[in-house]
Amino acid sequence: WVIVLRNRIILIRTSATLERMRIIRFLRTITHHGASSMINLRCSSLPRVLSCPASLASPTVTIEGDDEASSLGTAAHRCFEKLTAGLEVPYTETARLATVYDVDVDELRLLVNLGRQCWASLASSFPTPRIERKLSYTADGITLSGSPDVWDIVDAQGRAPDFKTGRSVRGHDEQLKGYQFLIAMNNPAEVQETWGATINVRSREIGEPVVMTRDDLLEW
Repeated sequence: WVIVLRNRIILIRTSATLERMRIIRFLRTITHHGASSMINLRCSSLPRVLSCPASLASPTVTIEGDDEASSLGTAAHRCFEKLTAGLEVPYTETARLATVYDVDVDELRLLVNLGRQCWASLASSFPTPRIERKLSYTADGITLSGSPDVWDIVDAQGRAPDFKTGRSVRGHDEQLKGYQFLIAMNNPAEVQETWGATINVRSREIGEPVVMTRDDLLEW
């Protein structure tokens, strides 16, 4: 690992088997998180943090992402909240959200229609959907939190699909595992196994599912 932090270059020699969470604990000391301080992680950040733990430290240079794609995804997810709750999304609502998030209304409506079709193929597997419900769990000085798009518990299995509206959908397994971990830890008497998958809204495809037992999640 080569970490650039506050104009200093820190070289860490580590074997491939060194636990990633040990690296995160080390980073607590060089990012001014004292031993008694809490590190807060969101599930959505796990792919980035677990591939590059140094990214826990705030950069000194502002990095701008694709704001338009992000805004479109946020607007679409506001609509998906209604769809997963069994509600319709009228044209007036997509028009309003397009104005609020400054996105193309036609593309937003396209995503809503595709999302409706995706959910129609999944809804029967989520009889009592919990929608955008925030979950968190704290252990060993680290708090993990996240709000799955929708989740449910059926026959001792926690289920959490994750809608993705980007044109390229890959590399989200760690985020899925984070959601699954939170569902299992917050419902210990009900959940023995978890299922998660990314939903590629544009292609209406379900990604390769991630299925984990409680023991798998604890080891993770």
